[in-house]
Amino acid sequence: MLKKRVETIVSGATDAVTGALDARHNSITVRPDAAALKAIDELVEAEVFTDRAHATAFLVEEGIKANGKLFDEIRDGFETIRQVKGHLRGLASSVAPALPPPAPEA
Repeated sequence: MLKKRVETIVSGATDAVTGALDARHNSITVRPDAAALKAIDELVEAEVFTDRAHATAFLVEEGIKANGKLFDEIRDGFETIRQVKGHLRGLASSVAPALPPPAPEA
């Protein structure tokens, strides 16, 4: 009975997470350490995820969520940097208007 309940829970979670992750089209190379790779492979073996890519994407997303305050501070810092760069570009263009415009930031 417990086995059936666990299978039902895993199946439901697998379907929900896999559906959400299937919409992703970005790709990166990851070189996890042995412990992380073991955890990823266990998620795949338990059929929580269909493959390593989905398991890894889930773990990355959860890591970002778990460290939300850190990433909020990073975003705030980058916003400050963008503002300072914009101000400096304005200064430079008033002194040297013949310079080509800077490449847009990604």
